[in-house]
Amino acid sequence: MARLYWVIDAKYKRHAQLVGYGLYGLNNHDWQVQHREDLLQCLAYTSLFDAPRVVACLAYPTPDDQWNLLSQQGRVLSRAYVRHGLRQVEVALLAVPMSGDVKEAARQLGRLLL
Repeated sequence: MARLYWVIDAKYKRHAQLVGYGLYGLNNHDWQVQHREDLLQCLAYTSLFDAPRVVACLAYPTPDDQWNLLSQQGRVLSRAYVRHGLRQVEVALLAVPMSGDVKEAARQLGRLLL
């Protein structure tokens, strides 16, 4: 049976909101540099586990109106896959509503198990 490790890193930054507004990639802003650094840090955490599958998730607490916008756009969860030999590393970005109603965010997180 394959082992699965999760790395979840909560970031209190506005990145999920900016992605929801379609602002990522328009200009080289400081927040894009910070976002890249967060991704690299999360990927570095995955190197700690000798497992065939590791999921690295950056979770961004997001104001409810922004979260609703991302939800309508189907962008609450984004993920990418990186293979190296027999090893698979998944990188996920998850917006989490700040209202505390995390049922939908938990459902999205559960999708990472599939």
